[in-house]
Amino acid sequence: MWKRSLGIDEARFAQLFAQTYDGVFIAQDHRIVAANPAFARMLGYEPGQVAGMAFARVVSPSHLAKFVERFDHRIVGLDPPSNYTIDLVRADGTSVPCLLRPQRFQHDNRTAILGVLTDLSEIQRTSEQLVAKTALLETTFANMLHGMLVLDAQARILACNDSVVDILRLPPELVRAGASFRDIARFCAERGDYGPGEPETLVDRRLERMLVPEFLFEKRTATGRTIEVSGKRLPNGGSLAIYRDTTDRKALEDQLRQAQKLEAIGRLTGGLAHDFNNILAAMMMMIENVADELPADAPEGPRLRGALQIGRRGADLVAKLMTFARRRQLDPVEVAIADLLRDLAGLVRTAISSRVSLTMDIAPDLGRCRVDCSGFDTTMLNLCVNARDAMPDGGALSITARNRTIVADELAAHPELKTGDWIEVGVRDTGTGMPPEIVTRVFEPLFTTKGEGKGTGFGLAMAHGFVHQSGGFLTVSSRVGHGTNFSVFLPAIGNTPA
Repeated sequence: MWKRSLGIDEARFAQLFAQTYDGVFIAQDHRIVAANPAFARMLGYEPGQVAGMAFARVVSPSHLAKFVERFDHRIVGLDPPSNYTIDLVRADGTSVPCLLRPQRFQHDNRTAILGVLTDLSEIQRTSEQLVAKTALLETTFANMLHGMLVLDAQARILACNDSVVDILRLPPELVRAGASFRDIARFCAERGDYGPGEPETLVDRRLERMLVPEFLFEKRTATGRTIEVSGKRLPNGGSLAIYRDTTDRKALEDQLRQAQKLEAIGRLTGGLAHDFNNILAAMMMMIENVADELPADAPEGPRLRGALQIGRRGADLVAKLMTFARRRQLDPVEVAIADLLRDLAGLVRTAISSRVSLTMDIAPDLGRCRVDCSGFDTTMLNLCVNARDAMPDGGALSITARNRTIVADELAAHPELKTGDWIEVGVRDTGTGMPPEIVTRVFEPLFTTKGEGKGTGFGLAMAHGFVHQSGGFLTVSSRVGHGTNFSVFLPAIGNTPA
């Protein structure tokens, strides 16, 4: 019975020895006595080729001495490590990292070592890929322009990047792993970023908004910046919050809406002015015909001449509307802007108050451009008269002209600009200045801040229409109490559109 049972066990061992996915070998006298097919495949040999190979052929030279020492210790009954890694040498000379689990046993009435080897190559490759992906994710997370916070269920910071500090203008010591988001919220509340209210109440409200399944909202900081906050709950009960500074984007959107509004007003104004001009022309022609048929001393003559005078004033108003709408035909010629400005200086001095000093700074190498001279003179006079009216108690008016090359990097901060070579003519005053809500409307026709009878609201609208019709653009910057600066950009020769 014992022999029959031993035979069954040996058969099962032989089957397991042959079919296991791990490499298995039996070794004596520093040689491989027997090995399973998996061991042979691991080293790139046929199953029958590995029997009889010496350790020196299958073990990496860098590991051979330590392997032989542990082998000999185990053979004599000592207890070296039962699991350790070792590099084996394949048939093609490459190495394969393995985990070795050796055991001492009796084989053919002699002490032998049974070794089980697990190929670590795939595990090592997977581990290296995981390390690389983790490093990539960490680098991406750390260098994202958007601020990111990962919170646990108790609103403690699990991870964060440096952009959070920059976007929220926070002390770095508040934003670190393990810190409480409540401390960040309290700092923002006390600074006024959450608006009026008791700080702790504002903090509680903010925490509630951060722990809903998904959230998206905007906040205006105490310094006037706009921050978009979005995120969602995480499986651990915490949340991921993403912060975007949308201040510049909002400003661009406002400028785009303003440009679209001016364009729409221009189209409407141009259409109405064109139709009204036709009606006005017909009416004035009829009045002139009636006046021509009357005797020179007819009593109706003065009234008809008065009607014609009013009609001419209406025609002048229509011309201004057409200029704003960019429908008046221009007659551009190649000129030196420096010459136009010098010729205009006397007229400007006549138009401004004696309490306003005038200075002109014209670059000696100022370029040339194609422009309608009459329209340019009218535009500059409108800008100068507008500056004069902004300095009722006197001040300084300066006109500058220089060559200007605008590159793409400047467009992010000033989207109203266009790249290329330009001649920039600036009109700057030291007057009362304008608040932002007025600056956004200064080019609208009929809009004026002057008292009744002191302004029509067409001067700046005409200037805007003329400059854009000339292929350029007109910008304005102003601060209350610090004056206003208008800049006329006209395309330099070589940059003039067809």
